[in-house]
Amino acid sequence: METIKIEIRASEGGNDSKLLVKDLTDIYTKSCRNKNFEYKVEERDGFASIWIKGDKCKSYFSNESGSHCFVRIPPTEKNGRVQTSFVTVAIMNPEVNTDFQLNHKEIVKQYTCSRGNGGQNVNRLKTCVVLTHIPTGIMVRSEETRNQGKNEELAYQRLYEKLKAIEDKKNYEKNKNYRNDQIGNGSRGGQKRRTYRIREDIVNDHITGKYCRWKDILKGKIELLSK
Repeated sequence: METIKIEIRASEGGNDSKLLVKDLTDIYTKSCRNKNFEYKVEERDGFASIWIKGDKCKSYFSNESGSHCFVRIPPTEKNGRVQTSFVTVAIMNPEVNTDFQLNHKEIVKQYTCSRGNGGQNVNRLKTCVVLTHIPTGIMVRSEETRNQGKNEELAYQRLYEKLKAIEDKKNYEKNKNYRNDQIGNGSRGGQKRRTYRIREDIVNDHITGKYCRWKDILKGKIELLSK
């Protein structure tokens, strides 16, 4: 069973682009119902995420990534003027909230005497704990308490937080680059995935070269534009 996340973002076109995020979200959820895929939607202004789970759902939606161009009269347009608006679609692997694990073989542990005032216990006993992460060179020190075990626990927590932040940043940049590879700059000058000409009731996929009716896309039949 596959799991994917579709991200839909408003690009150029102002309020109409935001409305189209909602329209495209509705189309994809209809597709999910057509294919009996499980899905969950989260929306905010100009952005939507759809988590989808189902057999071969990744290949089914793989044709959707890129910049989508809509040529239509926006529902908010009072003078009947045609507007060109853009939204972007990215197909992502859902973030797996796995807990980051410390590799204790990569950590050097030292016990030293605490520094500063605090009585004979501080100056005599090695209650301060220093941990060094060999691959990154990150060093943390804990001497908050007079208990060596408690200081060690605090030191490991501090090291964990620092290394987890580095890992989270790496994953963020990786996902960011993967997303940008799919959607480009999402502008009029960029490569378009698809053009929807609403008044002519025609949709053209520029990658596959396929055409179909807008009315069919509204029913969630996105497979008509697949390779």
